[in-house]
Amino acid sequence: MKENHVRIDMDWTSSPVWFGDTGQDFINGSVDELDLTDKTIESLNYYQKLWYKFQPKDSFDPLLTGIEIKDPNLGDFDTLDEYVISLAELVKSELPDKNIYVWDNKNMKNQLITL
Repeated sequence: MKENHVRIDMDWTSSPVWFGDTGQDFINGSVDELDLTDKTIESLNYYQKLWYKFQPKDSFDPLLTGIEIKDPNLGDFDTLDEYVISLAELVKSELPDKNIYVWDNKNMKNQLITL
């Protein structure tokens, strides 16, 4: 993967990773394009399934409030925001030369992950 910017995020028809040349604009990519461990890929796939399971087509709750998050590799989380940040930190630990972001729902902007 040539892009240096990766965002961990979901949308209606996406995979959980997005790629960009800058930290501003991202296009949906594939988890297979990243050199990640099987456990990290498993967690990214869990996030995708979790998001689809709790996103009804007729409404949008970006925080996915009131759900149970039990990632088999990262543990339990109270909020989706906490979980996605932890997942992005895991990706960052495996791709230290890449800039890893999450979407900050509260401030409506990309948040750079640092370890």
